[in-house]
Amino acid sequence: MVECGIDTKQFQFDFNKGEQVVLAQVMFLKDSFHIYLTSPNSDHAMSNLSAAMNTRFEPMPISSNLFMSENVTADAWGTSIGQKLAKRSNAQVFVSCNLSAEHEGIIQELEQELMKLLVL
Repeated sequence: MVECGIDTKQFQFDFNKGEQVVLAQVMFLKDSFHIYLTSPNSDHAMSNLSAAMNTRFEPMPISSNLFMSENVTADAWGTSIGQKLAKRSNAQVFVSCNLSAEHEGIIQELEQELMKLLVL
């Protein structure tokens, strides 16, 4: 974990499942965190960003795509991951998910790994 400044930390890890690899970078802020997910063979450009947060009006966190890519699957995965982490952590969550459809088989395991690492 790298100290980036006051109340800010950064953490990077690789998630491997068979031949599929996901590179993850997490930035912890005071009351929120940002997750960037990509594959080693992508262009590594942040092509989408979703935000999720709890409200007192709905049992499930609200979420919104702040900007979207042409990859509708990755947009949906980012929103889903953000909602689940926001519900468990009670923090505002930003997710940029730049994974292709070939990663569909490992998304659920990746979500579980993120839960273990991020939600105490």
